[in-house]
Amino acid sequence: IDKFIAEIPEDVVVLFDEAYYDYAKTNPEYPETLDTLAKRPNTIILRTFSKVGGVAGVRVGYVLTSKEIAAQMGKVKDVFNVNSLAQAAALAVLEDEEHIENTIKLNYESLALMEKYFDENNLEYVKSNANFIFVNVGVHSKSVFEKLMKQGIIIRPGFLWGWDNWLRVSTGTMEQTEKFIKELDKILKHR
Repeated sequence: IDKFIAEIPEDVVVLFDEAYYDYAKTNPEYPETLDTLAKRPNTIILRTFSKVGGVAGVRVGYVLTSKEIAAQMGKVKDVFNVNSLAQAAALAVLEDEEHIENTIKLNYESLALMEKYFDENNLEYVKSNANFIFVNVGVHSKSVFEKLMKQGIIIRPGFLWGWDNWLRVSTGTMEQTEKFIKELDKILKHR
């Protein structure tokens, strides 16, 4: 990040979208953007309760920035920018640290199980610090998507973004992850 920031003029605002921060911060190599904010007031950090808090439907998060930028943002916000349901959901997430810890733990267990299967089957994947993983299954993702859907498994097929043989797979419970691996294995063995 420091290398990137050094190239940006001081009068340019830098925005970090850290929707997956709660997952990523467990990686010791993940850069701490708060350090950037401390050194550079023209920084905005966006975080959400949606991912690890499990409240995606209410669309609530928070901003970390300088007082000056916060004041400017305050001038353009809606009067009712966060409804009472979203506020209650955010408060519930903040008060339930055990849920957050368990969610992160389950996430990494699910990722580890998928990575083990991918490694054992020589499937290329992108290492993840989020609640999903991107894997090259070697066959067109549309057909894999359709077959998995028939088994009640929903994934995102990469062909939608020009990555024909790749799948975006979200983490789940261990049972869900095991079912995904079992069904994917059947598909790949019968291609």
